Amino acid sequence: MIELFLDSYLKMDIYPFHMPGHKRNPKFLNEAMLFRDVTELSHTDNLYEPSGLIKEAHKRVALAVGSDESAFLTNGSTSGIIAAIAGSCGENDEIIMSRNCHRSALSALVISGAKPVYIYPESFSFGFCGGADPSQIAALFTSHPKAKAVFITSPTYEGLVSDIASISKTAHENGAVLIVDEAHGAHFPFHACFPKPALALGADIVVNSAHKTLPALTQAAAIHRKGLRADWEKIKFYLKAVQTSSPSYILMSSTESLYRRLTEERDIMNSYASLLEEAREAIEGAGGPNILGRELIGKNGVFDMDSGKIILAGVASGFEIERILRDEYKAQLEMSSVGYALAMTSPADVKAGFDRLVDGVRGIGAKKAGKSAASQAESWQPESFFSGKVDSAFTLREAVAMPSEEACVLESEGRICVEFYAEHPPGIPVAAPGERLTRGQILALSKMGLGKVKVARL
Repeated sequence: MIELFLDSYLKMDIYPFHMPGHKRNPKFLNEAMLFRDVTELSHTDNLYEPSGLIKEAHKRVALAVGSDESAFLTNGSTSGIIAAIAGSCGENDEIIMSRNCHRSALSALVISGAKPVYIYPESFSFGFCGGADPSQIAALFTSHPKAKAVFITSPTYEGLVSDIASISKTAHENGAVLIVDEAHGAHFPFHACFPKPALALGADIVVNSAHKTLPALTQAAAIHRKGLRADWEKIKFYLKAVQTSSPSYILMSSTESLYRRLTEERDIMNSYASLLEEAREAIEGAGGPNILGRELIGKNGVFDMDSGKIILAGVASGFEIERILRDEYKAQLEMSSVGYALAMTSPADVKAGFDRLVDGVRGIGAKKAGKSAASQAESWQPESFFSGKVDSAFTLREAVAMPSEEACVLESEGRICVEFYAEHPPGIPVAAPGERLTRGQILALSKMGLGKVKVARL
């Protein structure tokens, strides 16, 4: 295993006349990190042409998640998504994809030259999108029978899961591959209380971010292949193109050791599932903001829900929920908007942390008793314009090559956008290159605080 190898390698007391430049000198980096930060050597293997240490680690990860092949991503899920799309779709190929995808998926279209055929998931009144509707995808294949791939995000940032089995069946019947951005679902394979992973439901390529919902270091991620429909060799070619040529052994070690522990130490996920169930029940009875859950299933393309995402809505605006929990109960949430606030959990959470969250929700309920939440009619929902189609005047690749200029946001309606504009999190572009800016997009961009945008100079 990588971790054991790195420990034994350090005991050899070999002076490093090689990269990285810190040379394991504790004067510059924390000892806990730098002692495992090595580079590709004759005996440490190579991420892009693995034949020893890393190859065996890939096999162990694949076994843990149920893939035919897996590979580490040391530039996060972004690199895997770009490689998966670029390796599946070439110049002018069509790809059916959700418009509420992460910006990395649209960046892949710049690189590959592929053309998007958008799915527009329905939005909930709280301000987030639902899942990808299989019937929409089937209908799009009727009008776009030569589409090479389908790309969806499942689960969404808020934990909403699409009907992967039905979508994969439709994609395969039409000769297309199914790529799933499952960045927020890396924990799915490890406990039955969570939705089934996309790999078990027919997806051809799946990308997971271990660091999002599992106890791994930031950027730790993996890409997985199931079956032979996807061109794995071409995808690996693009991985070499978009990832660093100096991959982090710390991240690879972090990913492999985590997957090994989750496979061998079942109590980790069992304990997490129990704590999570207890916390959700306590929040439901706390008399504060509502915790959204399985009542969303069957609506707006939602097939299943990830209970690990705690969505709080009502009693107060999402912004106020986050502020009170942070300032008065020392519990920092992942994000908030007017309509809701989101707490992300993982197996590393402890009961004391959940208790603090429950106490905060209860406290908000007591403080806001008899008061209504912020008016949804006055709220800004960043993804609300997805209910109407974006106006794609040019391909993304064409747009980024255009001469550009800055324009006042409020005066840019009808102009061709040449840049990505997205709030992080969740990284979903409000506007993307090639789109003729609509009034809805302009309002959303101005709410983001943008005074100017880059547009094509035609």
